[in-house]
Amino acid sequence: MRSLRAYQKAAVDAVGEALPENCCVVLPCGAGKTRVGAAIATEFLAANPAGCVVVLCLRREGVRQWSRELQENWEAAAYEAGRHSPGEHGELLRSAKIVLVTYHRMLSERRRAAKKLPCEEDGIGEGGSFDEGAGGSIAARFRAAAQGLLIADECHMVPAPKIGDLLKNLLAQKTKRLVGLTATLLRESGAPSEASDEGGEVPWPLLGRCVFRETFAALAPTYLAPVRCVEVSVPVAGPWRKLFKQPLTPAVCLSGGKWTVLEHLLAKHADDSLLITVERCEQARLIATMFGIIPLDGSVPAAQTKEYLERFRQRKILALVATHVLDDSADFPELSVMIQMGGHFASRRQEQQRLGRLLRWGPAKRQRWEANGDTWLKDEQKDTVEADMSRHRTESVPGVEYERVSGNSLMGPGSVLGDGSSYYTDLFPVKKHCMHEVGPEDQAKLNDNLEKCVSLSERVANSLPGWRPGSNGSNIDEVRKWLQEKCDVEEAG
Repeated sequence: MRSLRAYQKAAVDAVGEALPENCCVVLPCGAGKTRVGAAIATEFLAANPAGCVVVLCLRREGVRQWSRELQENWEAAAYEAGRHSPGEHGELLRSAKIVLVTYHRMLSERRRAAKKLPCEEDGIGEGGSFDEGAGGSIAARFRAAAQGLLIADECHMVPAPKIGDLLKNLLAQKTKRLVGLTATLLRESGAPSEASDEGGEVPWPLLGRCVFRETFAALAPTYLAPVRCVEVSVPVAGPWRKLFKQPLTPAVCLSGGKWTVLEHLLAKHADDSLLITVERCEQARLIATMFGIIPLDGSVPAAQTKEYLERFRQRKILALVATHVLDDSADFPELSVMIQMGGHFASRRQEQQRLGRLLRWGPAKRQRWEANGDTWLKDEQKDTVEADMSRHRTESVPGVEYERVSGNSLMGPGSVLGDGSSYYTDLFPVKKHCMHEVGPEDQAKLNDNLEKCVSLSERVANSLPGWRPGSNGSNIDEVRKWLQEKCDVEEAG
């Protein structure tokens, strides 16, 4: 069994003292929430040999992390939902003490059970069928146990209506308990503040009280890697001026200035382990084709994604561009630089989760930090709705100060981040310290790329849903209110 750090032990003890009530723990990304959860699970099973623990993860990557932690450090075997063939599933699930499953799979099982459709795998009930209340084979296994512990990893998902309804059903028996783990106990619902107060009260009753909380500032640099956060303000120029008059376009489109800054940053960090994050799949694919970077946008098969991520951890792949798929539960100890080209509007949770990808220590990373420090970079389009959203996001990150610089300040020999290398000489031959003095042939290539960027922005803008008449989108509160109304309509439908 791996020993716990002092704050991890305090978190486990706090959960034990809260028995039998539901509760949650808030720890920064990279602080070892999975290890805390594994300790809670094994302590529960030691006290309740006839019990069952179900761990809900946001993504398959989270399931794999939990499995590694339990097996390597706690000598505990876990059943991974979806990994086994239908013939193996029934018997393995019946005997499993710890079950790892994604929220999506649990909801999918529940939908199929409600419609009385055959499941992919044999069930626990007679004849392999389930009642609607049970909600599928894993839910039935959990409900059949004498005592049950439900661990909700990334528990900021619990307030989502469908997930909340599923968990209420699973916890209907008095012998069942919920423990939540998250780094970001907030959601963008339009409420002034959804974070728990100093007394530990949480705005979502199902999660009970927040019994333990630790901050990034208290754990860096001993346990978490310090970061240098730079917010780059990019002026909107050229064909984007007219396009960006549409209210939400700046929030989801990449202007020409952003592409120019990205070129320079890639040149500067050519030898670093680097992750680019965007909002739209089209953006990820265009960046991938323009710069030769592997995209992870949800379309890559799971097995291939797993291979890419493992090679990225080992620095055999130096750069990835990703949409939301790497926002949560992605462990990259050697990641040195992140460039956020676009995000989900004013989401504070996404800002903190993405920043968390940089907070994990790796051996080589610690050596580099002692010499240079690691960097978190984000672009915003100056004097647009995106700038308002960006301020809302960055002000929510406790213990972190963002440097704010102009995009133009990055492009010359006096750049605050240093000057670009000859990284692009094979693609666009350029003179040192100048990205613009190119020959006619290469200028034609640059113009072609610019046209692709404009075309992409127009397609993205045209795909945006309609805006309420009379709203100019300049106020962040108006944007959030509109988004919440749209979510309410979708949920009612």
